[in-house]
Amino acid sequence: MSRKKNQPAAAEDGGKQSLQANTTTLGKGRQEIRDIPQSLTVVTEKLIDDAKLDTLKQALHYTAGITFAATENGTASDHLRGRAFYGTGSWTHRCADGGELLGGLRWDRVRSDMTSVGHANSGTDVSNARTASRLSYPSLWSGRTGLLFQPTASQSYHFSWGTSFNTSADTYQYTTQQIADVPAEKSRNIELGAKLDWLDGRLSTRAALFRTEKYNERTTDSDFAGTYPVLSGRRHSQGLAFDIVGRVTPELEVYVSYAYLHQAVIDKVGSAVTPPNSSGYKTLVGAPVGLLPRHSGAANGFGNHVDSAVRHLRDGGGRVRTDVSCTLFLSEPDEYDGGELTMEDTFGRQRIKLPAGDLIVYPGHSVHRVEPVTRGQRLASYFWVQSLVRSAEQRRLLFDMDSHLMSLRSRLGEADPAVIGLTGTYHNLLRMWLDC
Repeated sequence: MSRKKNQPAAAEDGGKQSLQANTTTLGKGRQEIRDIPQSLTVVTEKLIDDAKLDTLKQALHYTAGITFAATENGTASDHLRGRAFYGTGSWTHRCADGGELLGGLRWDRVRSDMTSVGHANSGTDVSNARTASRLSYPSLWSGRTGLLFQPTASQSYHFSWGTSFNTSADTYQYTTQQIADVPAEKSRNIELGAKLDWLDGRLSTRAALFRTEKYNERTTDSDFAGTYPVLSGRRHSQGLAFDIVGRVTPELEVYVSYAYLHQAVIDKVGSAVTPPNSSGYKTLVGAPVGLLPRHSGAANGFGNHVDSAVRHLRDGGGRVRTDVSCTLFLSEPDEYDGGELTMEDTFGRQRIKLPAGDLIVYPGHSVHRVEPVTRGQRLASYFWVQSLVRSAEQRRLLFDMDSHLMSLRSRLGEADPAVIGLTGTYHNLLRMWLDC
């Protein structure tokens, strides 16, 4: 799709009338949903409207891999109603030597009521069973403080300390008052780091040593397991994080991050917790925390580029030419700063930022890039289309000719000899240029 310079980008709404989604995109690749077993289900807006789905739970009935508990009397349903209030305060003290002392304090009050109902089914005469519980945290405090030292404009060093909490209902799983009365879990985070800028501020390197402690962790002690769960568990992790971020040239932006987890161990558990026989530990105290990678990272360098000419189908069934590139915007423009799709074409530089749900279509050979996102999160979907007409110039001529033909039809009518003749010319050109 071509556009004159300074003409605003726009997209037509093709409607949302589909009851089923057959394909999805992961990164910049398109694939069949059936090729991603038990990992993704799309509940379309059409399905939600037609089935009159009013809640998330109703929509999840159509999601593979999610089931709702069944009791001996029938089905079980949960109802949750909650309220939360919080207030924050912060302060900053600047020192004469270029240092800053920062601090903040947050207060939360949380209250939630939950009711679990077991519904009798047609095969039993047992009445419905109802269990109600209430969670209440009248006062929860969390705070953070830090010291920032910036000797020059291109370097800074910091030390930070902060606390946070998780309530007993953070996973909506408390169903009895006994569990609801458990205090909140707590965490403490400590970090020592530095930031150095290079290339006149275009490139930044950052490194930090960190330690995270989780205490007052949910666990079970044998002396109180039958009456009151005691939060006595504790674990910690510590390591090093490093990243490089910046725009090396006007066309190239780089992002590299790496984290090394030096240690992640369990420090304390309840007496009723026993380790698995295959763990090799007599107790879980001192055992490593599972499912945590020692090395992790990410890298991206994505400046001006042209999309690859061919995409290979995942099922090995052939190849697809990327004649036409498509970008579907999924975030509203006011949700992020930056992130414009910038294209270089014969009309100059085009910077495009569309509302969520709008689609931009452009030739696959276009030189384009995405500007850095400086605030918020930009979500978009990318995919490609193989045209029946291989040449972009020929597609443009056919598009222009068809547009003029539609204008002539509206003024002269379908039976006008000139309209009939030009329509025949259009289809003859299409027959000549078709690549199928």
